[in-house]
Amino acid sequence: MNKIRKNGQIREHFLRALRFVPGIIKLQKILIKKYSRRLDRAEALGLTMSKVLMEFKDTQSSEIMSCWNDFKQAWENIQQFIEGYGFRVHGKFVFLSKENCRRRIDEGTSIGYVLPSERDSGLCSYALIFFLLEKQNLFLDKYCNQRKIKYDSLPKVKVENLSAADLISYHPGRDLFPMILANCNVSFEHVQGKKVEYNFTNLEKQIMDRFLFTKSVILLKEIETVVYRFETTNAVVFLQLRDRLKQERISVPVLSQIQNDLNQKTFQELCDSIDILDIAISFLKSFDSDPESLLSDFMINILTIDDYLVSQKGSFHSISSAFSQKLSEDQRYALYELLNNLQIEQLDYLSKMIFDCLMLTIDMPQQDEESVDMSKVGLKDAVESYLFDPPYECNAPTPDWLHIFVNALPEDGDSRLLCCHVVETWITIHKTLAHKRIR
Repeated sequence: MNKIRKNGQIREHFLRALRFVPGIIKLQKILIKKYSRRLDRAEALGLTMSKVLMEFKDTQSSEIMSCWNDFKQAWENIQQFIEGYGFRVHGKFVFLSKENCRRRIDEGTSIGYVLPSERDSGLCSYALIFFLLEKQNLFLDKYCNQRKIKYDSLPKVKVENLSAADLISYHPGRDLFPMILANCNVSFEHVQGKKVEYNFTNLEKQIMDRFLFTKSVILLKEIETVVYRFETTNAVVFLQLRDRLKQERISVPVLSQIQNDLNQKTFQELCDSIDILDIAISFLKSFDSDPESLLSDFMINILTIDDYLVSQKGSFHSISSAFSQKLSEDQRYALYELLNNLQIEQLDYLSKMIFDCLMLTIDMPQQDEESVDMSKVGLKDAVESYLFDPPYECNAPTPDWLHIFVNALPEDGDSRLLCCHVVETWITIHKTLAHKRIR
């Protein structure tokens, strides 16, 4: 035991900090449940933990405060050792910046540093849990070497299933001190006076039995992280969905029926229906479902959602603001010149196609610094890419008039259209269509 503790890679206070892990994980789960997909990264950096804790004062106040205190104490214990420490994420080593390693965590800290993420500010929270759990694995590895035990024979547990029983978790005063006293023998001799002797053999056995026996190796590949609002866009979800279930366009009669149903709904009912559909699709992309089964059956029978509606037309609340840049007068004039040459049926087709292109192709979140910034890509290039590789199976050939329209989209000069103008482009198309319909 002594040899293991003296190993330079493993420090006793790291093991002491493991007792905070259950509270840290519980805090992360509570915050992820409440804020995942509801915040973007900028909003997370603007929301302090003091405000977050106030939101829980009427429900989980004592629980979340206890977990929050565990987080702060654990961070204070390990932050000076975390600088220069590499964390493996998707096969690559990432490091916390010096600024973040030395960051003070308190009620004034942004929730962005507490919500675990594999990059940016959330790496602080991710690194905290990774660091502590990896220290347990390293300690168990050394322990197995000393005791001639096979490391692979130890039980393994995923982070999501972790409990205090899996951890080398103890409090020095409440757990160790009573064991030390129980193995301490105090005697008095006439000449020597008080004599204190410890049964180190028995103490070591008790420590190993209580704190090391049946402890688990923790699988570090599945640490839960937050998903920010613009990181799971319709494009990402649809890409995952079409890999599992082939997607086809809705037929004209069915589409007409959906539009008639939509006209009977209030704005709030439409918003609620969009949220319900988002939930259904997020589950559908993870299920093995029959492609011929009804979406309504899946929503009602599997997810037990009673009210549903299938439409997202006209909703841009979930789209990144990077694609909502206003059109200049030159751009608006050039676009109107093209649109005025189209018939009502063509404008209706174009409106739906541009909307699908925006939702399913253009609004793709950047994964890293090497990703293409779609907001700076020419709109013509993006639409051509969408038409060349459409997301639907059995897609009809592209009409000739649409090829002519796309080829005519401005690529140069002051009237050039980029993907950052796509929302305003769609609105302009929709306004032109509405104007022609009332003529």
